[in-house]
Amino acid sequence: MNSIVIALNDYQLTLTELASGHSVSELSHAIATEKNIEFGVSAFEQSKATPEHHFCNYWQHIGLDPINCPHPEVRHFADIAYLQLKHLLNPLNPDDNVILLVPSHFSQQQLALVIGIVQSCQFTVLAVLNSTLLALNSLEPHQINNHQSYYADITLTHCSLDCVTLDAHISINHSQQFSDCGINQLYRDIARWLNQRFIEECRFDAFYQADTEQALYNQLPVLLKKQSTQYRINAGDKMITVKLADLNHQIEQCFSPFIKHLNNLINHDHQTVFISQRLTQLLAGLSISTLITPITEQSHLNGLNSLISDFSTQASSDQQVQLINQLPLNQAISNSLNNQLQSKQQKKIITHVLYCGHALPLFSKQDPLQTNKPLYIHTDKQQLLGYNQKKSTVACLSPTGNNWRLIPLSQQPISINQHVVMDSQCLSVGDVIHIRGVAEPLIVIQVEQEL
Repeated sequence: MNSIVIALNDYQLTLTELASGHSVSELSHAIATEKNIEFGVSAFEQSKATPEHHFCNYWQHIGLDPINCPHPEVRHFADIAYLQLKHLLNPLNPDDNVILLVPSHFSQQQLALVIGIVQSCQFTVLAVLNSTLLALNSLEPHQINNHQSYYADITLTHCSLDCVTLDAHISINHSQQFSDCGINQLYRDIARWLNQRFIEECRFDAFYQADTEQALYNQLPVLLKKQSTQYRINAGDKMITVKLADLNHQIEQCFSPFIKHLNNLINHDHQTVFISQRLTQLLAGLSISTLITPITEQSHLNGLNSLISDFSTQASSDQQVQLINQLPLNQAISNSLNNQLQSKQQKKIITHVLYCGHALPLFSKQDPLQTNKPLYIHTDKQQLLGYNQKKSTVACLSPTGNNWRLIPLSQQPISINQHVVMDSQCLSVGDVIHIRGVAEPLIVIQVEQEL
């Protein structure tokens, strides 16, 4: 049986038939009137001319709250989402299973609505999978050199950054959104800049009339593909020339906080960062680290093909939609990471935790390996570390061979190197651990010889 992949992003929808590889994408824009509803590029190209009929945030805010819309079939955003998905699925075979790829910021309520919409279109949802997990599952071993990586993408309203843990499984540690640097804001910023150029060079305000403003916006998708060194932009009977270098400068201003954060992760924190194909295109030519690795959408699908049989087997046994929150780590990647970790451990073995200027040993001289004795971290001022768990215990340091793993044991927030820890995580020399209730940070160190 064939499977259909529906990749949801509030910027656009992409449907792919895995058997043939045929793919179709449509912008998440709608123009709804009393008699008709249009989607995609056609709707975008009318958005400024008829703003009262334009909708573009219905996937981000999908829900059942009433909205003001003249179309008789539309009562809320979920109706618009249903009509767009029905329109895209209509040519396809309803016997095919559907796999939903969703961003990490989708809530459980939103997922339930999306599943219901697909089922209302007479299709069966096989599984719901986080798109970030699939992206990193498709990587090659040489592309990953850390048990923690980041994946960045762009939506209609923001840029997203997912912190991903690569251990026995690939799972999302935490997510962060950067508002005011999504596609919508980028279009507004570039359109304002272009209009200012028209005012200064041609004494013409393209925003004065809806048709010339719309004409300006309609040229932005081609402009932002950045396939030429300069462009001619028209508004009415006026024309300006835009150089790629000037365009990149404007894009960089829009993405400035986000780019600064990505560069800091790579250059200061020495983290691995991957970015989506659509974000790669926008950031090309900007002052961003060359160590950032793009991931193509085709590699996503290649990674998904190998997972389909597992999804199908599980679905046939329980007849329920599978919500996939983690994926087994690719064996080749797992072996590569373990080899790298062992190499690092041979060079730097954790021996102590530095706290308030005191180096606290993690094992005694009588039992140097301490293979079966985890250490518990307490909020007691009298005893920070101990071999017994108490009411004040907040975390555990568990030995793993020659190294240690931090395991949260309470609801107290814990971070390693300023990144929130939700699950167990391997420690390395130099890691800085902050725990609410513990007065000072704990620094993981190696003491080669005690005085």
